[in-house]
Parts: sequence; C-alpha cells; structure tokens
Amino acid sequence: DVTLDKVPPVGQSLYDESRQSEPPKDETSSDDPMQAVNEFLANLNIKLDSEDSYTIFLYGGGAVVAVYLLSAIVGAIDSIPVFPKMMELVGLGYSLWFTTRYLLFKRNREELASK
Repeated sequence: DVTLDKVPPVGQSLYDESRQSEPPKDETSSDDPMQAVNEFLANLNIKLDSEDSYTIFLYGGGAVVAVYLLSAIVGAIDSIPVFPKMMELVGLGYSLWFTTRYLLFKRNREELASK
C-alpha cells in the first residue's frame, strides 16, 4: 500500500497567491531626487524642520570631509616605512607605563579613580 500526501498543484503555490493578492503598484515615479528623499524620510517618520535640516546636513558633510582627510593623513603616514613600527613601540611603552603607574598597586588605582 502506497500513501500519497496532498500536494497542491504546481500552479497554486503560496508565492503565487501572495503575489496575486497584492494590488499592482504604480511605477510612474519621477526622477526627482528630492522627492525620493522626502518619501524615504516620510517612511522613517522623521520630521526635519527647515532650520534644523541645514545644520544636520552641514555637520554630516563636515564629518564626511573630516573622515576623508584623516584617512588620507593616516594613509600617508602609513606609507613611511619606519613610522608605523615606531608608533607601535610608543604605544606599547605608554601602555606599560600606564599599567605600572596606575593599575598595578591598589593605592594608585584609588588615585586614578579619584581623578
């Protein structure tokens, strides 16, 4: 005796049912970038006043420029052959000094905590 499970026909899958139940979307959107930004902000429920938005965009743009410049500076310093290894030694030396100065003994830890 062979038993067969009830399998829906190939034409009736859950994917097709959910796809057919959705109304077709109107794809006539303009190429205006500000409209896309406004729709994105409306979906996020973020309301920016005109006064605040300029400040936010100014600080955001300044942060992007600062990160770009710092990345260029770090890349230039990293291209100097001896400098990165020397900075590793300086960092290791400072870490050892800080550990022995503030973390090794209890009274020094209390001094650090009081600062």
